Amino acid sequence: MSYNHRRLSHRGVTKAGDSTNESDNRLPTADFALAFERHIKQSARVSDPPICRRCGRAVTVEADRYDVFEQMHYVCFHYEFEHDPTDPDEECAAGGCPSAAVRPRPDRRPPTNA
Repeated sequence: MSYNHRRLSHRGVTKAGDSTNESDNRLPTADFALAFERHIKQSARVSDPPICRRCGRAVTVEADRYDVFEQMHYVCFHYEFEHDPTDPDEECAAGGCPSAAVRPRPDRRPPTNA
């Protein structure tokens, strides 16, 4: 008899007359299995950093604002929604554009109220 046939019946209990230790053959109840699955998911949410929807890497620095940036890094959010149609290597009109360090365009910056 195969391992699965010896251990399980169609109802999830051991077969009558099985000579092995009955406590080793019992399956966890459905309630226990659901509770354990819920525990694993909650543990993963607490310990694992969220994943960026655009690049697939972990969001650590701005994890507290993960939902504000549509579940992305700030930079991924910027290039996805704010930067187009400007060349990614050139500063765009959005304030705080990450590309300002590569190719500054002060003429595109929003006016300051100073």
